[in-house]
Amino acid sequence: MYMKLFSLIIIAIVLNVSFAKGSPSFVANPVDTVLEKAKKLHVLYLRATTVKQPDVKTKFYERQFFTEFPNNFKLFNTLYGTTKGKPGYLNEVAEKHLDLFNGLTNIVDSVYYKKLIILASEGVWDIDAVSYLQNGLKTRFLRNPDLVMSILKKMPPKKIRNFWYFFFDCLYPERDIPDYVKKVTIENEAIFKLMVDAHAAVVKARESDDNPIGEK
Repeated sequence: MYMKLFSLIIIAIVLNVSFAKGSPSFVANPVDTVLEKAKKLHVLYLRATTVKQPDVKTKFYERQFFTEFPNNFKLFNTLYGTTKGKPGYLNEVAEKHLDLFNGLTNIVDSVYYKKLIILASEGVWDIDAVSYLQNGLKTRFLRNPDLVMSILKKMPPKKIRNFWYFFFDCLYPERDIPDYVKKVTIENEAIFKLMVDAHAAVVKARESDDNPIGEK
């Protein structure tokens, strides 16, 4: 794993140097291999975070990073998570990449939230990389719950339930639904019912794992 990460960093440095003469303009390519996607993301991460003072170029690289960031959970987990016990190419830098993604402020809210909610609606909770994504989701929910609800209203019931299941899932889920969630969702009966059902399913699943819910 260390050799794979080392190789990726070396490739990223080489590519980073090659861009010194001008700003790269990556175009999201649907046929990129996973390794190619990993290279692009890590180069853009380095370019967006290595300058001491944020400037126009920083914002450019942040937008490019967002564009290249996975649009579906399967690719996200392949890059950052663990699949069948095998860590993704970016697993060891997942926290740093997710810190950047979660902290982006120069992306139009409707665009940012749509990508995030789609990832959550397909997501399966796990420790490390996926939990970093979940943390960002909860922060964004608190920041703009009305926008989250607006996007969810346009999604099919199964996706909405999956979203809430991902939202609540963890090793030690709370037995009670947080008030801030109930306050926002109760105005929409369909979404409220799906949210309650998802929460109950999470609690039941974790109880069957012999985890003392609410205790660590």
